Amino acid sequence: MHDEHYPITDIGLANLCRQLIKRGEGAGDPSQVRVKRFPHARINNRQCYLLEVTYPVHEPKIWGYLARVFMDKEWKFPIRVEVFELPEERAKGLQLVEEYTYLDLKLNNGYSDADFDRKNRQYKFP
Repeated sequence: MHDEHYPITDIGLANLCRQLIKRGEGAGDPSQVRVKRFPHARINNRQCYLLEVTYPVHEPKIWGYLARVFMDKEWKFPIRVEVFELPEERAKGLQLVEEYTYLDLKLNNGYSDADFDRKNRQYKFP
């Protein structure tokens, strides 16, 4: 975990969505949070809404200063998140500290619960 923000077990879209909700709810004074919505963003030829969420500078417990969340218009979930921090030496400008992108997703592949069941005999687990 040296120099890492999260363990590998925290990757994935579901965990990303949980983190976004958790961080939004932990924003302290929500009246200080600023959100801008841009309706015409694109990631990898996917049409998205871009949400730019700016958190209060004076709240050190908050994750980042600026979060940019690209919400896929068709799928209705985030496919890219960028998190920037404002360094103590502000002249340096924003620094990218986290970046997650989910491209070429294939949804609803026809898997059943049996495909994820350890007791499935086809897997020949001991």
